[in-house]
Amino acid sequence: MKQVQRSAVNVADTTTTTVRPLDGQSLMETRRSEPWRMYMPEGGQRSRRNSDNLYDVRTCTVYMQADQKLWQFVYSHEGQRDEERTRNEILSLFNNHIKAVNAIYENTNFNGISGINFVVQRTTIFDNRSCPSVVNSSDGNPFCEENVDVSNYLNLNSIKNHSLFCLAYALTYRDFVGGTLGLAWVASRQPNTSGGICEVYKPYSEGTRKVRRSLNTGIITLVNYHNRVPPKVSQLTLAHEIGHNFGSPHDYPSHCQPGLPDGNYIMFASATSGDKVNNGKFSICSINNISLVLREVLKQNPNAPYSSGAKRNCFKRRETSFCGNALVEDGEQCDCGFDMAECEQRGDRCCYPHMSPGGTTMCTRKEGSECSPSEGVCCSPSTCHFVAADDHVQCRVVTECSLEQFCNGKQASCPPSYPKKDGTLCQNNTKICDNGTCSKSVCSIINMEECFINSGTPEDQCILACKKRYDINARCIPSYEIEELRPHFLSKRGILLRPGSPCNDYRGYCDIFRKCRSVDANGPLARLKNLFFNHETLKTLSQWVQEKWWATVLMGIGLLLVMALFIRCCAVHTPSTNPRKPPAHSIYETLRHPSTLLRSTPTHSQTGRSRQYEQQPRHQRHYRHRRHSEGDGALGIKLTNRNHLELILTGRQISNMQEVKSFIVSHPYNELRSKGHQFCRQNWGQWMTKSAVTSKLFESYREAARRKNPLSKKDISILAQLFHDALNGYAV
Repeated sequence: MKQVQRSAVNVADTTTTTVRPLDGQSLMETRRSEPWRMYMPEGGQRSRRNSDNLYDVRTCTVYMQADQKLWQFVYSHEGQRDEERTRNEILSLFNNHIKAVNAIYENTNFNGISGINFVVQRTTIFDNRSCPSVVNSSDGNPFCEENVDVSNYLNLNSIKNHSLFCLAYALTYRDFVGGTLGLAWVASRQPNTSGGICEVYKPYSEGTRKVRRSLNTGIITLVNYHNRVPPKVSQLTLAHEIGHNFGSPHDYPSHCQPGLPDGNYIMFASATSGDKVNNGKFSICSINNISLVLREVLKQNPNAPYSSGAKRNCFKRRETSFCGNALVEDGEQCDCGFDMAECEQRGDRCCYPHMSPGGTTMCTRKEGSECSPSEGVCCSPSTCHFVAADDHVQCRVVTECSLEQFCNGKQASCPPSYPKKDGTLCQNNTKICDNGTCSKSVCSIINMEECFINSGTPEDQCILACKKRYDINARCIPSYEIEELRPHFLSKRGILLRPGSPCNDYRGYCDIFRKCRSVDANGPLARLKNLFFNHETLKTLSQWVQEKWWATVLMGIGLLLVMALFIRCCAVHTPSTNPRKPPAHSIYETLRHPSTLLRSTPTHSQTGRSRQYEQQPRHQRHYRHRRHSEGDGALGIKLTNRNHLELILTGRQISNMQEVKSFIVSHPYNELRSKGHQFCRQNWGQWMTKSAVTSKLFESYREAARRKNPLSKKDISILAQLFHDALNGYAV
């Protein structure tokens, strides 16, 4: 049994999900990267309204895609490393999933709306060639990115224009985090909301920009914790995600989550095994939600142009088949594609495409053809005849519960495989084979039924357990206590459930470490909200405040003191452009003398500080600057014949003002500026204008050059700051 999360996404999530914009090119423009593209134009039949004022259209057209990850898996397994067989296997996968979904929706009455069905209108299979070596350089395949989570993968599907379809789904073989099997946009009955069936391609806000998306999309994966998802589970997952597109959230409240013995319904938050009575049905909660959305959609005229803010009716009248979608349906002899080019790309020269001459022979076999490769893998594309039995061509590989099968020379499709003996162990000894499928619990070997351990540690809850049949009050016995099951396991813990299996009465699932994790249908934000703002937490906090009121007062006073200290610290260390303000403190000096934070710093107008500074011996003055990144090399000064200042720093000339500025940036700006003022007052005794500073600087440089005695790093840093200020018009 599989138990994994199946998620829904609301349109509001598009503003928080980070995705890289992809090419918005239409599918029809990328023939090379999308060789298996099928399309059937819309019919011109007129729709009518019934007594409920709803149009009598019930067919939802679906665009099915398979990415290169699914191609790689099928190619190396069922496809037997044959491209044509791989395509046929994936097309068969599409067909089987849509058939299973139709069996559910067609037989469900959504409060007076019945007969909802789905047809595949277009298919796309991305093979390895659709993803070049440069990531995302493909024009047609949006799924080439390797490392992408489930939310961004859904967005990759939504970036393309899917307005021609009722729904657009992508199938993949990616092991998403948390055991997620699917994700889809949720529809709403409100007219001004987006997402779900029939949604058009339009812009949505994502941060400060607009991104165009199609929100009539969903995705499912066929792998969970490194294990292939059983077909029944993936088919129910597709029905579940389409349920989101039709407007149903996860089942709630408790009467729509009955659990054992009949199991949960389709819209339960996590996947079910599919073998319980309710697993293939919609709950009354889901039926009510879906019917509200369907009524809003079916009230609209399907032939009317789309009006912004209103729901769109994209449903069509039911057709027996769509010629050109590469799926052989009722009324078709074969179906190789939309036009002759696509049929030739698929290696099918035995069938007429949809765009055949005159249109009268479309989706029929050509003269002299016994079969078409579109009908099955046992039709030879070179001869258009059945593959002979004497050729011993294997058409189906061996599985846990079925034997391999070969073409028999009598039909194009592969004959049914012979099942292995009923009772054969499968799925890591947790199930047994039943008529060729791995579906029965191992408990049935001893005439018992599987049950859940709802107590103990999370590890205990992921141990397979059995109980007596038809006895609700019977004890759930762990497998390690059942003597008859001992030959089937080696671990002292008993038979362990596979990762992704349900546990704790469907309230959780076993993770990769075989620990039962609770199902979280609402996500981490809701989990944090419930943690901090639930009734019990607030009640406990209120009681603590009442009992420890003195501690609350002390904590409040402490918080105010910390805030005051923080503000004071920021105030004295933040530079100011106000000349009356004192220079900002150095972090280093503050750490050495923390008491300076509590003393007020005099401004430049307070001459006492300058006199005090001048009275200090030169060696006691604190000149601090950041060491240059290029080391401790000597710093020299020289003047060119053009009277242009050049700094020579470790053999590298700084010959323009931009480089002087870069040098200055590597030093604490305000510290240098402050000490530059002090340097002027000490050595020149007065404030100087721009021209006076420039003249005095050049005199100092000439004197240093004459004596061949380069200035120290400390002095050159100060002079460079003064030169910078002078050239930029600052009064120093």
